[in-house]
Amino acid sequence: MNKSISRWIYKNRIHLLVWSLFMIYEIGVIGLYVGKFGHPVSYLSHYILIILLFYTHSNILLKWALANNIKSIWRLPLILTFAVSVYIVSNFYLDQLLMYYKIAPANSVAVLNWRYAFQVIYRCIYILGFSTAYYFLATYLRERNLKEGLEKERLLLIINQERMQRALSKAHNDFLKAQINPHFLFNTLDYVYQNISINSPNASEAILTLSDMMRYAVDNNEQKEFILLGEEVEQVEKLVYLYQLRKNMELNIIIDISDEVKKTPFIPLVLITLVENVFKHGNVSNQEIGIYISARIEESNIVLETINALNLKPKSSTSLNSGLKNIRERLHFAYGHEVNASFRTVGDTFVSKIAIPLNIILRTTLGNQITAHESTRNIN
Repeated sequence: MNKSISRWIYKNRIHLLVWSLFMIYEIGVIGLYVGKFGHPVSYLSHYILIILLFYTHSNILLKWALANNIKSIWRLPLILTFAVSVYIVSNFYLDQLLMYYKIAPANSVAVLNWRYAFQVIYRCIYILGFSTAYYFLATYLRERNLKEGLEKERLLLIINQERMQRALSKAHNDFLKAQINPHFLFNTLDYVYQNISINSPNASEAILTLSDMMRYAVDNNEQKEFILLGEEVEQVEKLVYLYQLRKNMELNIIIDISDEVKKTPFIPLVLITLVENVFKHGNVSNQEIGIYISARIEESNIVLETINALNLKPKSSTSLNSGLKNIRERLHFAYGHEVNASFRTVGDTFVSKIAIPLNIILRTTLGNQITAHESTRNIN
């Protein structure tokens, strides 16, 4: 309660200050001029009436009268007549009440007539004048603040658009830098494969596998929005094979991929990125912990999981966090925020686990197919 009163006083501090100065000035000037001061209750009651007139006129009557430009022609005289009449009558009966309780002199109020009206109407007129000025000032300040807010929002929108444009430009440049004519690269790899296939079968097989993986990554990055997980599993197996070749087939790697999950449509380059992070940032030589790669259906969820030993000398935690963050953002963009993607350290191991409701995956894929079909039909 006290906090509410304090907030109200702070919010209306300027109004309270102006009214206080106004009342002190009037009471002081009139008291000194007449040579005597009235009863405090008389002052308080009359100033309450004035304040009610002020805010009723500015916040209710004028707002209604000026809401319509055409109707304001007759509404303005109407509210002025109404406000003056109500004030005169209210002031008269207030004086009668004060006189009845002997707060005001007994001969101060006679009857409600034109003479009495002319005695008090001057006060009503200048209060209405101040109230009208306050209404236009408050309206001006409100509209100015609104315009400033809209201008601020417009500037923020321009800044955000510029940021997005710079980000898109950077992404485009990065893509162009990374795109060193992939077909030329593939043809070169095929040439190398043909020349070493006889003398070094393992090396030639590695080159062929690498070429297939690169072709897969480029094709899916440019064309396909969804693939069957089985296609990506094939690339994961090729990636594992390449690393096994480098380590003389000595790595302890377990791949647990269910046949059912291979038929599930999914966004590309997620599982293979998880596996790539294992080899790039994990301790793959740890035979005890080894490497565990899994894709399965568990409790109506598609679950992708990798487990590997922690690298005591990590190459770059920044690039790891950036890659995992990119995976999470892609999943949220494709499937919404029902995606549960966790990347955490458990003892001496690092666990990456992604769980997505199967119904969300199927609904997203179906919606994408419908949208693509409608787009094709509209083009045709």
